[in-house]
Formats: sequence, structure tokens, C-alpha cells
Amino acid sequence: MNPKNSSMSLNRLINCFRYIFQYTVAISFSILFIQCINHSEAYSQKSPVNIIDHNCTDIHKIPKHWIDSAKAKLNIRYARASHGSQLTSGGMRVLTNFSDEYSNLYSFSPNGKDGSLKLVEFREDLQHQNADWVRITEQYLNTNPKCNVVMWAWCKIYGMDVDKYIADMEYLISKYGNANENRSAVTFIFMTAHTWPWGEKGKWVYEANRKIRKHCEYNDRWLYDFYDIECYNPDGNYFGDGSNNGEYTGKNRLRWDSSYDKGDTRGNWGIEWMKKNPDSELTLLAGDNICVSCAHSEGEGKDDNSRLQCVLKGNAAWWLWARLAGWMPD
Repeated sequence: MNPKNSSMSLNRLINCFRYIFQYTVAISFSILFIQCINHSEAYSQKSPVNIIDHNCTDIHKIPKHWIDSAKAKLNIRYARASHGSQLTSGGMRVLTNFSDEYSNLYSFSPNGKDGSLKLVEFREDLQHQNADWVRITEQYLNTNPKCNVVMWAWCKIYGMDVDKYIADMEYLISKYGNANENRSAVTFIFMTAHTWPWGEKGKWVYEANRKIRKHCEYNDRWLYDFYDIECYNPDGNYFGDGSNNGEYTGKNRLRWDSSYDKGDTRGNWGIEWMKKNPDSELTLLAGDNICVSCAHSEGEGKDDNSRLQCVLKGNAAWWLWARLAGWMPD
């Protein structure tokens, strides 16, 4: 046998064993973490610094130079379907539609043109690409070495294997989380999914989202808590279906369009808050001529506008980008 060919075969074998070892370690640690999560108490009311939730929606708390820093540093791959579009074509686009000042400051594009944030969106999600999303991510990163942020959104989480999602994320972190001579270090953002208002499905979704958050809290992982943001109005009032100790109640039957049980009728915390705060910038941002897209929450005219949640999700997205760039809130 040619010594050179023998050496190449040995290297392939070593790389194969290295790949298997990384994946096995990631799964083993994730199983251990998940077991801890299942026996833990309710997650804390105060948000850990790496978790982006309803406490992270005041965009005016983010210094402008950290917005600029995020645009200069980040190269983001974001996979989403309709619900996940609420961050980008919903909330982030709202800001660029609002004024010339905001259009420049909060600019984003798939190519990072003219100093905008480079954010490449793909019509993919963790439900419909459930069997392939890890392979798709690997292929993209192997051919786009400058990408340094990856985030996949859920369409529907009910019935999905959340434990495997956590294990797969840990595998990707172990493989791409550190930089080498060929590529940038990649930060992977965990995501929770939208609320679900009905019965056992509602409980299942609540507990699945809670498991993802607990994993991130215990292991200092980045999380965009989509579910949590849907549960609170801008005043911090809670409309979700969890008790103070983290148990599912199903009391409010909160739906993904901000509607909830209100006595014998259904209320909508977004509409109610905007009617009480008509001059708020958040209300103006949610206006029909500004928030032109908010999947599953459009309503029918200004009196039936439940798009406030998209505004909050877009603000929280910029909070995440600034944090990734190095900003530390007070």
C-alpha cells in the first residue's frame, strides 16, 4: 500500500472517531442536564443575562454604539417559518419603517450592505426540517466560515422531540463553538416556541418550552424565549398559563395572537394595552401603516390590532444582537 494513501486512511478513521466522540459526549451531557431539569423548581423571575425574554423589550435601553457594534460584528443565519418571521419581517422591519433615523440605525439585510446587520433568513424551521436541520446547519457552516450566529425557530413544537433538540444543539456547540484557522466561532441561540391555548396540548407545549429554558439557565446557553415574550404585556403583567411555582394551570388559555380567557369572553392583552397607551411609541410602531406584517396576528384594522407582540419580539431581537456584540445591561 502506498504510505501516503495509508496515512490518509488513518486520518479519515481518526476524524470519524472524533466525530462520534463529540456527538456521544454532547448527548450524554444533555441527558444529564435534562434529568436535572425534570427535578428542578420553577425558573427564576429574574432573567439570566444570556436569556432574552419579556424583560428585554425596551429598545431605548440599548446604547446606540452597541447597535452599531452588532451590525459590524455579527453574521447571522436565521431559519424560520411564519411564527419565527415575527422577529424579522414583523418586529425588526417595523423599526426600519418607522422613521429615517430608525431605518438607518436598525438596518439589516442578507448581505450586510451599507453597514447593515448581516442577517440571512431561510424558510426553514425546527418542525418541518426536524430530521435534517443539523445536517443543513453543518453544510451551511462548512461553506460559510464567516457565519458566527445560528438560530432556528419553531413553527409548532407540540409532538417534537425536545430532548433530541437540546442534545443536537449541544452537539453543534461542541463542534462549532470554538474558532479555528478555517472558521469563526459560532454562537448557537436556543429558541422556545409559541403559546398553545388548549388542554393537554397546552400543557405539553408549556412544559416543553420550560424544559428548554431550564437547560439554558443551568448551562449558561443563549436563549431567545419566544414563549415568554408572548406571555407579558409591556407593563410586565402576566397572561400565561403557569403558576408561581412553575406548574401549568391552563387558566388563561393564552393563544399566540395575545388573546386569553377573560371571564366569559376572550380578551387580548396587546389590544387592551394599546388602547390604554395610544401615544406610546410601541403603539405607534404597531400601527397598520408601520407594522405591515405580523404572522398570525394581523387583526382587521386598527381596532383589532394584536401586532404589539411583534414589536416586542423585534425589540428583543436587537437586545439579543447587542448582547452578542458584547453589551452588558446595567
